[in-house]
Amino acid sequence: ALASTTGALTLMSNNTQTVSSTGSVTAPGNITMTTTSQGISIAGAVTSTTGTVFIKANTGLTVASTGSVTTTAASKDITLQAAEGSNGNTLSVQGAISATGNAFLQSWGHLDNSGLGTVTATGSVTLESGKNQSTTAQNYRTMNLGAAITAGGAITGTAYGTLTLTGAN
Repeated sequence: ALASTTGALTLMSNNTQTVSSTGSVTAPGNITMTTTSQGISIAGAVTSTTGTVFIKANTGLTVASTGSVTTTAASKDITLQAAEGSNGNTLSVQGAISATGNAFLQSWGHLDNSGLGTVTATGSVTLESGKNQSTTAQNYRTMNLGAAITAGGAITGTAYGTLTLTGAN
C-alpha cells in the first residue's frame, strides 16, 4: 500500500506503473499517476478522499476487474488517459470507476469497457477514442462499450472510429 496522510500524491515514471490486486494508492489530496513511455495497470484500489484523480499512460492503461479508481469528496473528478504515445494501445476499464464529480476517459487509441467495468459519476461522463487520429487510421480508434455507465449529468461518447455497444438493455 502507498498512502499519503497529509496531502497530494504524485507518481511519475518512464516505466510501467502497477497497483497490484493486494495493493492500493490512497491520498487525502489529488492523486496523479503518469508514465512517459510505458503503461499503467491498476488491479487494486486508487482512492482520493478529498481531491481529484488523474492517471495518464503513454501506452496502455488498464483498470482490471479487481481494480477501482474512486473519489469520495463532493464534486471531485476522475480523468483517465491512454495511448497518446502509441495509438495502437487501449484504455481498458474492466473494474469500477466512481467519481463524485465528472469522469473523463480518453484514449488516443482504443477504449474498451466491454467486460465487467462500470463508470459512475455524480456529474457527467465523457468517453473518447481515437483522439486526433487521421480519418484513415480507423483500426486505432475503436470504442467498445458493454458495461454499466451511469451519470447524474450528460453521458457523451465520441468514437473517431468504430463504436460497438453491447450488454443489457
